[in-house]
Amino acid sequence: NDSTSANSKMLATTLYKASRELLDLFRAIIPTTQGNVTSTIPRCAAILHNDCVYISHILHSLGLKYRERMPPPLDKLCTFVDMIPPFRELADTVLCDMVERQKLQLAEIVFDRCEGLQLSLKLNEGGKVWSEAETGVRGAHYNLQQLSQAWKENILPSEVYCRAMGSLIDTLLSLLLDPVMKAEDISESASHFVSSLYRSALNTRDILPGDGSGSDVEKEKLARSSCAYWERFAAVGSFMDMSLIDVANGLANGTFRTLTGAELSRLLMATFDDSEKRKRLLAALAD
Repeated sequence: NDSTSANSKMLATTLYKASRELLDLFRAIIPTTQGNVTSTIPRCAAILHNDCVYISHILHSLGLKYRERMPPPLDKLCTFVDMIPPFRELADTVLCDMVERQKLQLAEIVFDRCEGLQLSLKLNEGGKVWSEAETGVRGAHYNLQQLSQAWKENILPSEVYCRAMGSLIDTLLSLLLDPVMKAEDISESASHFVSSLYRSALNTRDILPGDGSGSDVEKEKLARSSCAYWERFAAVGSFMDMSLIDVANGLANGTFRTLTGAELSRLLMATFDDSEKRKRLLAALAD
């Protein structure tokens, strides 16, 4: 009868509005009541990120699924698509905030321990400064391994995980690159130390997912695609163990394509004594 039909229409309209309001409540309440947890515990941040991504995925078709059951005009207007961007934004915000927090932790671990590294590179023995730098790299690697355990196993999708961890590895690499690229004098002993230190830092590729074979080649390839600084960092590390002839060969085969001519010239002048070979390389870089 007409009364039942009117009640059904009213109920459908009410349920539609209630469902939208519940979704708005989720976005308003969860970040507020669980904000302390999701901002400090990586796994909780990842779970909230995944929840928001899942909800945004469901919202694509949710309106279409129930549109036929809606009374006019909702049978034409029933949609949740407009709610997708806020959920995606919340997902991005939660994960990005956690990544930034982890970057600060890495900086706290590494920065102070590498504070005197730039000036110590002119010495033949770095003593405590070099030892502290090695401790900083080990501490950063351990921190990343712990974070990996929270995110890697069936938590974050592989693509999101690689993007987040790649950003964090870049933070470590940039902290180690800065003092070396700014050094005006690098002794032979310091060159070998930097090469060893950089190789240790590059072991962070182990936290990236491989193809299941555990292949270093596969992980190296993934690291290059996930980390903006990876090739640049590896090139500087390789440079530190090279002779001038090796450097010339590296220029020819593209080993230093991620470094500018000015940066490579600075490294040459800091690392090698004045000689005809060095002058020729510097001239080639200046052209």
